[in-house]
Amino acid sequence: MTIQSIDVEQVSATTQDLVTYPSVNPPGDVRAITEYIAGRFETAGWRVSEMAGDPEKPNLVIEYGPDDERPAALLFYAHSDVVGVDDNERPLWVCDPFDGYRDGDTLYGRGTVDAKSKIAALVAAAGAVAASGIPATRKVRVIIEADGERGDQLGIKYMKDQDERVLLSDMMLACEPSENKVLRVYKGRLWMRLSMNLPNVHSLVPETGTNAIERLINVLPRILGADLTESPLDDPDLAGEMMGSESRCYTQLHAGHAYNISPGSAEATVDVRPVPGQTIDQVVADFRRVVDEVNAERPDAPVILDPMAESFREPAVVERTSPVIRAVQKAYLEGVGRPVEFGTGYSVGGLQHFWDLGIPGIYFGSGGIWDAHSANEKVTLPELHDMTSAYTQLMYNGLLDRLTGTSPG
Repeated sequence: MTIQSIDVEQVSATTQDLVTYPSVNPPGDVRAITEYIAGRFETAGWRVSEMAGDPEKPNLVIEYGPDDERPAALLFYAHSDVVGVDDNERPLWVCDPFDGYRDGDTLYGRGTVDAKSKIAALVAAAGAVAASGIPATRKVRVIIEADGERGDQLGIKYMKDQDERVLLSDMMLACEPSENKVLRVYKGRLWMRLSMNLPNVHSLVPETGTNAIERLINVLPRILGADLTESPLDDPDLAGEMMGSESRCYTQLHAGHAYNISPGSAEATVDVRPVPGQTIDQVVADFRRVVDEVNAERPDAPVILDPMAESFREPAVVERTSPVIRAVQKAYLEGVGRPVEFGTGYSVGGLQHFWDLGIPGIYFGSGGIWDAHSANEKVTLPELHDMTSAYTQLMYNGLLDRLTGTSPG
């Protein structure tokens, strides 16, 4: 029994089709693209159902193999929503971001990397394994979530809260950009609000109050420059598999509502990505210590630190011996014909929802993270072909319950 060969032109066409659905989140109405995706999997003979916490944001649960109560042998998940294209970015594009433009072996468009090319690869892989007539002994599940760009709140998190059995599997792959490499070292995530809430005063007499904009601008660099506690890594080689060091970034600043008022209120948000060797609790404690020092100097103008618990993701390392890594290594060698490489990991993201259930998982997909969310987001056909071949072999092995065992003859 052989697997149907991959037609990369078909994968290209599907990616281009998907890009033409402007599933921008927010607002996040993905009904049209979800209907298209569901139709493609149903045509290939897969079972499709929906779960939705918002009628405009349906999530798809797609299965092939025995319809029993056992966990899936393997679960893939990808998201159908994309970030928007603002007015400053649009002139930088070589094409309309939602046209599905192709130039030679390169596909351009919002979502080509994050993550519509991965959905196209899954569609092609699903068709290939179904056409092979495989005598499946285990099921493979694909989840297409609707809210990946807004923290999974109405996507994977909603599904987990409603019925965690939908997520249960022996192992899982998040179809996110990884350059077709295995990512095993992941930064955590912490979002914080830093705010002030004092009375406004007339701009003619600003000295009668505290200008919150000026105060935050002066203290933010000091807060964000805090020395963070870090434990040494057990494996010094991990640094080479991580995308840079721990990072801190201002993301939003809101203040003022009139030209003639000195604002007493202001709010800034900060994105912090801790690394293995750091913990969320310790990072929060380190920032809180500096905020307390700042406030002790000006008790009349306190800065409020509000860590956003819903954003918390602990940094993590997936061991090389993990079954999901061994399954990818096996399938990549069988399907693509060469060993898979290890790449530099970035953020934990939606993996946390699966790890909390004890399910081993990693990011694995075509394209590079630096192309995501940017002008001229793109993916190439050769890397898309290899990724589709790998996904196909992984599905095949999962359906035969041979993900980490002997290669099928």
